[in-house]
Order: sequence, then C-alpha cells, then structure tokens
Amino acid sequence: GFFNFFKSFTAFSGSDRIRTGHSYSAANLFPFDENHELFLPRKHDLLQLSYLEFKDLLSLPEKWFNQLHSKDKYLNYPVVLWDFLFKAGASQVHPHLHGTINSKRYYGMFETIRKGAEFYYRETKRNYFNDFTLLHDMLNLTLVHKNSVVIYSLTPKKDYDVTILSENFGEDTIELLYAVLQSYFHDLDIYPFSLSIYLPFIDDSKNGRIPVYIKVIPRGDISSLRSDASTLELLSTFNANLDQFNTSEKMSELIKNRLFALQ
Repeated sequence: GFFNFFKSFTAFSGSDRIRTGHSYSAANLFPFDENHELFLPRKHDLLQLSYLEFKDLLSLPEKWFNQLHSKDKYLNYPVVLWDFLFKAGASQVHPHLHGTINSKRYYGMFETIRKGAEFYYRETKRNYFNDFTLLHDMLNLTLVHKNSVVIYSLTPKKDYDVTILSENFGEDTIELLYAVLQSYFHDLDIYPFSLSIYLPFIDDSKNGRIPVYIKVIPRGDISSLRSDASTLELLSTFNANLDQFNTSEKMSELIKNRLFALQ
C-alpha cells in the first residue's frame, strides 16, 4: 500500500515516523539543522486539499516537536518553514513542510524580533506583540478570528503578505491560515508563497515566551519569468506597491468569506 511505498522510498531519521490518514513525515536528505524533518500530504495537489486534510498536515510538526522534546528537554525552539512551487524556491512541486527544532535560538529575522521584544519589555514593561497588534488594530489593519488575528503590517515585504498572531497553535489559527491560502489561490490568482511558523517555547516555564507568529509572503506571478527578488529586495529594502489600507479591506473581506465557507 501507500505506506509501504513511502516507507521504502523516503528517507528516515532517528525519530519515529509520524503518519496519519492524510499525511506523513520523512527525513530531509539535506538538513540545515541538527533536527530537520519533512511533512507531506498524501494528496500532492495543494489546491485540492480540503480543510480537514490541511489541518491534518499542520498537526504533524507539533507532534514531531513534542516527540523530540520528550527525549531532549533542551530542544525548545520549534520552527516550520514552507516554500510552495519553484517560483518560491521549492525543490519539488508537491507541498512539503520543513520542521526544525534546536536548543539555541530561532532563526534570523524572527530571532531579531524576539530579542527586540525582550528589549522593549525591559524598557517599557509592555508586551511588544500586544502593542504591535494594538497599533495595527487602531489603524483598521487587523482581522480577528476567535483567538487569532491577521495583521496587515505597515511594513509589508510583498503585496498581500500577512502576519498571523495567536496565543496557541489551535484550530482557529489553522482555519485562518487555510482561509488566507484559499483567498490567494481562488480569489487573487496567487499561487507561489513562502511561509514561516514560529511556535512558542515548548517549555512554558521559560522567560520571554512568544506567541505563535506566522508570516505568509506571496512570491510573484506564477506565469511570469521575472523573479520577485532583485537588488532592491536582496541588498536594499522590500518592495510592496499596494496601499495597505486598501489591502486590509480587500483581504479581510475575502478571508471572512473563506472562513464562512468552513462553517
């Protein structure tokens, strides 16, 4: 059957394979961290994934993180990275999520944000992520869904990029992420994207614990030969051309419609 096929033809790491009715895990042949796993849906067309199949796929990384943390309590920095389609830098057409966890730090940009949040708290005694959300909410650049919020940042990296914040990686967060992607695919004709999910420390007794922080960035027109990154993005600044207030109004309406369809 299918399990025997992927068991025989995908790599295996030291951790136990995770498999469900809709998804499975496999090792990465070219890991960039000490613990690096892949998570794949059995259905290879992301545009055809139902919400239940999507939720199932998104449940695998957290199971894997907890599995590794139970063996090594120092592993505390869980990250999910996902590039979809070649235009976004993916090595394969089929969707595959990267999960990594280490004992030292988060990666690059987000570690800078986390350290900045710690500095902000020391200076002001206020929570940076709460104030970041409040500021954008005052400007009508947010959309709240249960315990999660979409933020249309004042400093976007690309047109239609979104940030999602939540206290926990629960069903409301997954619903919101699914609705964002469905809006990209079916309403805006946006297909390639890059996505990161930074999850809170698994050890909740650690100081400086973060919220769930998700960033989704569209990666350009799938039909265009032109790259979405030039010297401007690589060596200078990010390039977004749309008015964020118009983007907020448009995207919020699309996302709400997609959320309503899930009910």
